[in-house]
Amino acid sequence: MKNTDKQYNEFDKDYSENTKLNYIADNDFYQMLNVNTDNIKVLDIGCGDGHDLKKFSDTTSKIYGIDPSEKFINQAKKELPEAEFIVGYGENIPFDNNYFDLVISKYAIQTSTKAKECLMEAARVLKPDGILHVLIKHPMQQFLEKKKFQKKPINYFNQENVESIIYGGLITLNEPTHKMEDYLNKDFFEKFELIDYRENFDFPASEQIDGDIYPTYFVLTARKK
Repeated sequence: MKNTDKQYNEFDKDYSENTKLNYIADNDFYQMLNVNTDNIKVLDIGCGDGHDLKKFSDTTSKIYGIDPSEKFINQAKKELPEAEFIVGYGENIPFDNNYFDLVISKYAIQTSTKAKECLMEAARVLKPDGILHVLIKHPMQQFLEKKKFQKKPINYFNQENVESIIYGGLITLNEPTHKMEDYLNKDFFEKFELIDYRENFDFPASEQIDGDIYPTYFVLTARKK
C-alpha cells in the first residue's frame, strides 16, 4: 500500500464523492458479511474516508481504521469521531497480535506490492476464530488493463504497475498487478479456513475493456484457525 499514499491524497474528494458507483461491489461485500457485531473490535485496512466503517457506527462494535492517505484519515475522523483512525499500511498494521474480532478491507490490498504480507498481517492481528472479509480487485481485470496499455507480449505472472481507470474515467490509478496466487496460497490456507468466495463485475466503477464481461473483483470471507 506504500505506493498509493500520494496519489490518493491528490483525489481524495473525487474518490469519496463517487463511491456510489461501487453499488454492485458494495452489495456483494455487505451481503456476504454475516457476523455478530455486538461488542467486537473491527479494523478496516485501507479505510479511506470511513465509508465502510459507518455500517458499524450504530452497533456496539469498537471501530478502527488505517489508511496510507493522511487526507482520508482526517476525513474519517470527522465522519466518525468515536472511532480510532491511524495513518498506516497493510504490510505493517500498527496493532498487537490477536487484537481484532473482524478485519475488513475493500479495494485496498491490491494496491500493495506485497499483498500476501498484508493478508498475513491481517491474520496476525485477528483473534483465533476471528473473521477476515475482503474485497480485492481481480487479477483478470489487471491482466486486461496491462494488455490494453502494452502492445508487446505480456506476462500475467510478472508484477508491473498498470494504469487503472475508474469511475467512468474520472480517476486514473497506478497500481501493481497481481496473480491470484498472491492472495490464495499455502500460507493463506495455513492461517485461514475459507468460508465464502464470490467473483463479480462492477462496471462502470471499473473500466469495461473492449465491451467484454469478466470479473473485476472478488470477495472472500475466511476464519482464522
